[in-house]
Amino acid sequence: MSRETPYLKLYEYDPTQDQDSTFNIDNALNNNWDKIDSETQTQNSRLNTIDGNLKGAIKIIRNVTLTSSTWTLNSSSGLYEYTYSNSNITNTSIVDVNIQLNSLENASTVKSATDSYTGYVKLYATEKPTNNIICDIRITKEVV
Repeated sequence: MSRETPYLKLYEYDPTQDQDSTFNIDNALNNNWDKIDSETQTQNSRLNTIDGNLKGAIKIIRNVTLTSSTWTLNSSSGLYEYTYSNSNITNTSIVDVNIQLNSLENASTVKSATDSYTGYVKLYATEKPTNNIICDIRITKEVV
């Protein structure tokens, strides 16, 4: 008796029970090819959707200047805050601030924590930077 493969349900002859059967080209080949083609099309569509979602998932803005005069003290937290605006930032974005080597000393009190909001991100420092800080900003959007 013939059987089906477990995943794609392709038709298979049973070598012992079907050995005297007449070969059926539609069951044994054509219908199987159609199933494989259909499943390939489905998977290709899924991959295209994933690829579309990933395009633009990471945006890097290079050579951003965080001006020292723009940091403000938050009296509640005791931290200095800098607001960096960018339309690519959403409240679910992950924003990484990568301080350039020549600005490391100027950024010694900048914390690694950021808070993302729609259109901007807040950076924090324990002391107000006295010089401008040059950095690269990486914005990673949530991919669903």
